[in-house]
Amino acid sequence: MWTLETPWYELVVRATCIFVFVFILMRLWGKKHMGELAAFDFIVLLFMSEAIQNSLIGDEKSIFGGMIVISTFFVLNILMNKITYRSRRMEKLFDGDAKVLIWKGKVNEKALKEEEITWQELHEAIREQGVLKVSDVKQATLESNGHISVIENKERFM
Repeated sequence: MWTLETPWYELVVRATCIFVFVFILMRLWGKKHMGELAAFDFIVLLFMSEAIQNSLIGDEKSIFGGMIVISTFFVLNILMNKITYRSRRMEKLFDGDAKVLIWKGKVNEKALKEEEITWQELHEAIREQGVLKVSDVKQATLESNGHISVIENKERFM
C-alpha cells in the first residue's frame, strides 16, 4: 500500500506526457466546449479519464504513486501559470485569444464558423445577459475560458 512498485521518475514522466497530450487535445477541442459542457462532452471526459488511468500509473497501486502523479499535475499547472503570467506569447499559446462574435449589432460569421458556434447558441448567450436582439449588442466576445460576454448598446435606448 505504501511501497512504490514503479520508479518515482517514471510516474513523473508518465504524468507529464499525459498532461501535455490532454492539454493539446483540449486546445484542439476549442473554447466553446470548455465554457459549457453538454451531456455528450461530459461523457467523453469521463471516458478519457478512465482511458488514461493505466497510462498514468501502469501497475502502480501504492498511495505514494497516486500522490506523485497528482503532485506532478500540480507542479505542471503552477509552471504553466507562471509562464503565461510572464509571457504574453505563451499566454496566447496556452490560453488562446478572445474572439469578437458581434460588433455594433453585426455578427462576425467567420468567428462563429471558426469556433463552431451556432446561431441558437449565440442568441441564447445574449439572452442570458438580458439582451433580446443581436442589433442591441454593442459587443459579444467569446472569452478564452469559453464564456461569451455581452455588452449591450445602451445608446440605442436613449
